[in-house]
Amino acid sequence: MRIQMIKLSFSKLILIVSFILNVVFAQAQSSLVKKELFKMDNILKGDTRAVFVKDDYTITGGVEARINFKILNDSLPGNGLGLSDEDYRDLYCFDFLDCIFMNSGKAGKIVSMDLEHGQKVRLDTNGVFLNSMDFWNDSIGIVMGDPIQGKFFISKTTNGGKDWFTPENLEMPKLLNNEVGFAASGTTIKCINDSIVYFGTGGSKTARLFKSTDQGESWIALNTPMKSGENFGVFSIDFWNENEGIIIGGSYIDTTYSNKICYYTKDGGETWINRSNGLPGYCSSIVSNLNGKLQVTTGRLGTYYTLDKGEKWQLFTNEPYFSIGVSETYIVFTGRLGKFAAYNYSIKE
Repeated sequence: MRIQMIKLSFSKLILIVSFILNVVFAQAQSSLVKKELFKMDNILKGDTRAVFVKDDYTITGGVEARINFKILNDSLPGNGLGLSDEDYRDLYCFDFLDCIFMNSGKAGKIVSMDLEHGQKVRLDTNGVFLNSMDFWNDSIGIVMGDPIQGKFFISKTTNGGKDWFTPENLEMPKLLNNEVGFAASGTTIKCINDSIVYFGTGGSKTARLFKSTDQGESWIALNTPMKSGENFGVFSIDFWNENEGIIIGGSYIDTTYSNKICYYTKDGGETWINRSNGLPGYCSSIVSNLNGKLQVTTGRLGTYYTLDKGEKWQLFTNEPYFSIGVSETYIVFTGRLGKFAAYNYSIKE
């Protein structure tokens, strides 16, 4: 009888402790607090993939080189203009009216625009399709494009985008058959710290993550478990430190395929954890905040976010977009025919 009472008391104690731990854990979980600031169906009157968010403003770019400058806490749609290029799919800004734009299409170009010099072509690739661009700081940046002469196109700047050059002794792994990059949102390349850079690929039998630790002078290629093949592969990546990052993709043709479209790594791409569960299918963009506590992704089947690096995805909005810009205060979305939305957010611990 005494033994039975001790067992019963011990069982009750375990239940009580378990209940307390569950309550504490539930209270400790983070939540996203968001508020819609501005929404418009045609801010650029054409597909819009390039987006940059800084301080309290955002710059967007799209087809026919249309661009828009908007103050985020203002209800006005912003100021727009059209330039003379095909399709701005990525951009980087040093200041509100001092930016460089990546033109994708038959004429791969880097174009600067500021108040002092106006519009000026800084890099003309003579036909390379450019996929994505990123910067380590306001001086040193890199752009990646589809393969030429058996290697992915790589060009760098060390003076804030004024001049660009391909590393003289560029070391890059052999291409796989049909291996390409994707330019769905300008987020297939990511610079980390002062010298590390990653970019993702697809189209071939294996989707790969290319990695450089010397600012793009030499590269290695790491295999990923991502579904790959024609129209499949890595469409977007983000890393918030040299080891932790997430890759996402699928197929813009087979949009409902969702089994192997998102993976998380905590060792710089050496090993991968499947984070596809909870996502409905193809995603064109994924972007994190600086410390990696928040990841936001979007695609043709809606927009989702996670506060635990993909273990659990939650619906942000049913609206589909092409691209995302995230700062520590704002989240901005751009999409088909100039669709645009901006939110203020905070993470409640």
